[in-house]
Amino acid sequence: MKTNVKKLVIWLVIIMAVSFGIAAIVLVMTGNFSVASEKIDDSKQFDPEGITEIVVDIVSPELNIIPSDRKDIVVHFHGETSTNIRRNIPELVAYKTGSKLNIEIHQPGGFFIGINFQRTTMDVYVPQVQLERMELKTVSGNVTMED
Repeated sequence: MKTNVKKLVIWLVIIMAVSFGIAAIVLVMTGNFSVASEKIDDSKQFDPEGITEIVVDIVSPELNIIPSDRKDIVVHFHGETSTNIRRNIPELVAYKTGSKLNIEIHQPGGFFIGINFQRTTMDVYVPQVQLERMELKTVSGNVTMED
């Protein structure tokens, strides 16, 4: 009976040591547990001349494809993110290669331990142009298209 209690105490001490080790790693990587909110408001404009394809590849923002009377294609990424790691703020990456307009959200990679909540939206305003193809890839965001 004494050996069973002894084994139980040893296992509990090991579990406690591992838990404190994980907590120490989190504190070292994040600096602290305070969560700060960051506003995101970024947009890019493109001349639609020569663009026949739009490819949107994002993970979680809501995506709205909106017809526009403007002369240019506007990509607007906005919302709020709450994180305890300053370098983990998503950013808009949009560029034209040949006749293709690529739109992405760059999320800093690497090993992440911390808190990260995002409430973001991407609006793509498309003028009345002739597109051959529009490819929309999203993991957990909703897609809304008008007209």
